[in-house]
Amino acid sequence: MKLYQKIGGQRIRTIYHWEPWVESLKSDEQRRARRAYAAAQFDVSRPSMRQTFDDYRELAAGCWFPFRRSTEYYESRQVAGVKDAILLTGVRLDATVTEMSLDEPLPEEMFRIELADGVKTNDQREDTVIDYDYRKDQTEAERKSLRDAAREKSGEYKRDIEQRLAPVKARVGQAPPPLPAAGWVTGAPLAWEGLRGKVVLLHFWDSTRHPRPSQQELPVMQLWHEKSDESGIVVIGVHRATDEPDAVAKMLAEFGADYPVVIDGPGKDADSHGRLHDWFGIEWRPFTVIIDTQGRVAGYGHLWHWILVDRKGMNYFNEDASVPSITPQLEQLTGKPAK
Repeated sequence: MKLYQKIGGQRIRTIYHWEPWVESLKSDEQRRARRAYAAAQFDVSRPSMRQTFDDYRELAAGCWFPFRRSTEYYESRQVAGVKDAILLTGVRLDATVTEMSLDEPLPEEMFRIELADGVKTNDQREDTVIDYDYRKDQTEAERKSLRDAAREKSGEYKRDIEQRLAPVKARVGQAPPPLPAAGWVTGAPLAWEGLRGKVVLLHFWDSTRHPRPSQQELPVMQLWHEKSDESGIVVIGVHRATDEPDAVAKMLAEFGADYPVVIDGPGKDADSHGRLHDWFGIEWRPFTVIIDTQGRVAGYGHLWHWILVDRKGMNYFNEDASVPSITPQLEQLTGKPAK
């Protein structure tokens, strides 16, 4: 954390602020920030190994190769009377090339793999990866059966995602219900009438139940809020209905987030997470809905993390991008980079 603040200053309030801040910089500034962070690590960390190469020889025109390599693996030990641990060479390995030739044909056996029965196998030869215990007498038909079953399971997962997204997808093109009149933790109460002509991000999040994915997005929303005059984007946080407003305010203060945030109003039943959650059919948090300049739902999806938490606290891994990203949608709507 201290290293992040050394580079980015006090704007890096938590570890989750670092990456959004770097991504908000111009490309040359990003490179400088990342190089500065890498260099700063040498002040507080110690290497675990070191490799040196020498005796370079030119094997062909412009083709040089080191004929000697040394690898030292270090051990950190505390010595009596010395405050800081010292590094000692635990193991040293020296490798010397004695013979080398170029452009020789590779032996056929290099491309053959002999497996013993029972070896755990991760088969990535086709679009669907399968795991199985290898058998020499296993046929391609058996492996095809395993792959078909894996494809069916993947299809079930995608169909589940599509089913969960169906309610919010059906809201595209519609005008959302009024924003809550009460429950604003930060900022003055807002209404859709006063937001016409602006692109609005409704960021559904949670500070009390499985908060980590939401925490990763708060710094990004804050950066977009700070650039609102330039981008024309208004960020509104919608926290699930809760009777713990102080916990919500505490997390916002911890992350330095001062954009408008409202606690959702009571929903349709005891299991509801709030009136807006119900209308949009929000199944995950964090989740973002885009409202266009005409005040209608224009898009929806996740930001840039890979894990979404559903109503029951179950993690959904968005590895195949079944839940769309809002970034390209936002860039298409505004005509500006979403940074």
